[in-house]
Amino acid sequence: MTLQIRHLFGERPLRLGELETVIAGSPMMSVTRFDYLVSDFRWVKLDGSESPLSQQVAYISVGSDRTSLTLPPAPLGTSAALRFRVGLLSHLNHANPTQFAALDPLNPSVNGLHWGWQGGYVFMALEGNWRQSEGPLDGYSFHLATDALVMPVEIPIREGVDVSSVIPLVLDVARIFGAVKKLQLDIGHLNPFPNP
Repeated sequence: MTLQIRHLFGERPLRLGELETVIAGSPMMSVTRFDYLVSDFRWVKLDGSESPLSQQVAYISVGSDRTSLTLPPAPLGTSAALRFRVGLLSHLNHANPTQFAALDPLNPSVNGLHWGWQGGYVFMALEGNWRQSEGPLDGYSFHLATDALVMPVEIPIREGVDVSSVIPLVLDVARIFGAVKKLQLDIGHLNPFPNP
């Protein structure tokens, strides 16, 4: 089974490096990097029990066109949902990164997300540029990390859906900036709203 993730910026596909308006009246901005780690994949059975999958970690990178991953299929008619996390469970987050093989998604040379000075991994890196009207181009960098900020995701499986082939997902990056607890770009400095 393939989990295929389409990354959008509003109504359009996310195009790295292109300045766009997110919300009317907000600065023009671009995304130059959108990378993240997903882990702890589990099929949720109809009775509510969970079946962990052998594929436990994946590195997703829009810039490297790593936007899909292969998972073992669920037996037809037995699964109600797919659960996973954006981020890592604590034992992986704090593991020694040198133990991971050259092509492992947790190898820092593969993902560039290990927080060397702090320890642990950055779970999601959202970086880019922004400009207020005709002002100079400035940069931003939002990194989501630490055990407390692992994000659970659950994808319901509709009855009759064949989960042995492809499950398409859509992630709208522009919504990150327009959420209730949003990230706001401000002239001269960045003001992240309080963490969720």
